[in-house]
Amino acid sequence: HVHFQTRSQAMAYLNELAFGEEVPYETSRSLRDGERRTTYLVPTDRDFLAENDELPPPVWEEAPGFTSEDELTDMFETLADLPRAPLPQMPSTLRWGLQRPDLARYNRVEAVSLGARWEARPHTFVGPITVGVTGRIGVGDLQPNASLGFTRESLRRKITVRGYNELAAVDEGARHLALGNSMMAAFFGRDDGDYYYRSGAEIVWTPPTPERQSFAVRGYAEHHRAAVNETTFSLFNFWRDGWAFRPNIAADRGWEYGAQIDVTPWWGSDPMLAQGGFDFTVQGGVGDVEYARTSLVGTAIVPLPAHLRLAVEAGGGTSWGAPSVQRMWYVGGPRTIRGYDPLTAGGADFARGRVELARTASFGAVSVFSDFGWAGDFDSFGWDDGFTSIGVGTSLLDGILRLDAAYGLDADNPFRIDFYLDGIL
Repeated sequence: HVHFQTRSQAMAYLNELAFGEEVPYETSRSLRDGERRTTYLVPTDRDFLAENDELPPPVWEEAPGFTSEDELTDMFETLADLPRAPLPQMPSTLRWGLQRPDLARYNRVEAVSLGARWEARPHTFVGPITVGVTGRIGVGDLQPNASLGFTRESLRRKITVRGYNELAAVDEGARHLALGNSMMAAFFGRDDGDYYYRSGAEIVWTPPTPERQSFAVRGYAEHHRAAVNETTFSLFNFWRDGWAFRPNIAADRGWEYGAQIDVTPWWGSDPMLAQGGFDFTVQGGVGDVEYARTSLVGTAIVPLPAHLRLAVEAGGGTSWGAPSVQRMWYVGGPRTIRGYDPLTAGGADFARGRVELARTASFGAVSVFSDFGWAGDFDSFGWDDGFTSIGVGTSLLDGILRLDAAYGLDADNPFRIDFYLDGIL
């Protein structure tokens, strides 16, 4: 037996047995089963325990009985390649007309265009595949639009192979074939899109559906041909003698075999905090035309005191070779320069920017802004050759609905009102 004169001597002895050296410690007591008192010796510096050789390694390090990091990575890669679990839905669906917003549209080429889409998800030797068949026809041009696609989606990627004959927009990112532009064309005779027909096939790789679509890789082979205006009707202009939509772009005819990469990350989801992102595009093609082009547009939104928000957008792009008319860069319209008509300027290169200051409120925001845009050949670029506008706007539902009144400082018809979906703020 070992006898001690004081309690501190006993604690020092136990500390020596436990830690093998002089280590500052503290004690704590607890009752077990309501009667037995237990005293714990705990080092004051908790890192001492983590560095002690007597302790086993952490469970996330290589240790007998635990999975290593390399093994976990291999298992994740295997699971990620598995197809997503089937959704609780009918084996096949048929939607048409107004049942889906993308199956009904209006533009100056097709006029009213109604479509139908059938989808099924059969099981195959590579897992479930989504099969989609879409058909539509416009009452103006009477040109049949059809596509057949096969999609395989896993936890990490979505691959689609599609064949098509369809009307396409020159600036696909502006969603000119979507609901917002269709409403402006049908009611007010304002169709900001420019269109051409294409027939061919493509393969597209994107993130899976639940994730934000931050990139897209596309390879395609397609034949292009021009589309012309086939209607002069809009609800608030049909009684005006001689009124007509602006002419459509005269697209070049020919085959194009190409590839395109779009990278569109975005950071920040809270509209009251800072947000930002960029849109980077690389595209090239061969065939009846040989060209390459690239563009980069960045956006930053910063909150300020007094419920103010500042948004800045700037970007540019360039081309090499001989791009077709439908592959040139254009500025004009609400997506690039508010206060100007679409196709105000075009060329192999472009530069643009805009700044906007908004005051947020419970219904949305009220803003003042200024836009600048230029397109042509960078060898002859000059700030005086660009187009500038100023204006005021209001947005609802966090920018989903947007109304702008802009004055183009260099426009022939300087005052322009635009209503569209999904604005900068």
